[in-house]
Parts: sequence; C-alpha cells; structure tokens
Amino acid sequence: MKDQELQNRLGAFVERVTMQMEGFGLPHYVAKTFSWLLVCDPPEQSAEDLMELTGASKGSMSTATRMLQQMHMIDKVRPSGERKYYWRIRSGMWVDLLKIRLSILEQFSKIADEGLELLGEEPAGRSARLKEMKDLYDFMSIEFPSVLDKWEKKPKESSDG
Repeated sequence: MKDQELQNRLGAFVERVTMQMEGFGLPHYVAKTFSWLLVCDPPEQSAEDLMELTGASKGSMSTATRMLQQMHMIDKVRPSGERKYYWRIRSGMWVDLLKIRLSILEQFSKIADEGLELLGEEPAGRSARLKEMKDLYDFMSIEFPSVLDKWEKKPKESSDG
C-alpha cells in the first residue's frame, strides 16, 4: 500500500475510533489523541507530533495527554539523552481498564442489593429489574476474573514495535 493511501486510510480509521470514544464520553481531542497513539509509527509521539496529527492546539493537547495519563491509558516517557517527553499507549492498560469495569459491576451489584433490601416485601414485579441487574452483575463478577486470568496467562505473541 502506498504511503499516502495508508495515511488516508489511517486517518479515516482514527476518525471512526475517535467518534466511538466520543460516544463513551471522552472529549474530542482526548479521543483523537488516543486514537492516533493506537496506530502511529513510532509508538512514542511528542506533543508536537500529536498536535500536528490531530490538529489540536497546545492547550488542547496538554489537556488531552494529562487526562489520558490520569486515566492510566498512556505513559509519558523521555528517552535517554533527550530533552523532550513523548507519549505512548501504556503497556497492560487494556486489562487494567477491564478490571476497573469489573469493580464497577461489583459496585452496581451492591446498589442492587440495597434496592432489593429497600423494596423488601413489595410485590416481586417491583423488584424484578433490580434482581435481573444483580444476577447479571454477580454472574459477571464471578466469571469475568477467570477470563482475565486466562488472558494474562496466555502466551503473548512477539511484537515488532
């Protein structure tokens, strides 16, 4: 694939990922910065590189990288002998994000417990939605850790960068 064609296709991919991430509530330049970091070469990019790739201002890029770093999605790195910092996707961040989601499921199960206790002797139809929520979240809380454990024990394929 020719360089320009690849760049065009990558740009379209980044826009699709950005729109998806915006749908989950991330601000535009936060989503776009992360999207570019998924596919850029080299995997470490300076703030200036990311500003050029995303069209973000210096302030927007500062906010985006700070937010992504606080969310534990990217790392700030400085290669030996260099003065400026670079950003890259944090290794292991996908599993960590899923573990955070698991803790959210556990919190919602506790909320369902509270609601079920509150409804107590009310007719079953009134508590059915909470019961369904609790059953699903309890099931996921039991099953999901074993899935993550299997993933973490799975032999990793070597990566070229």
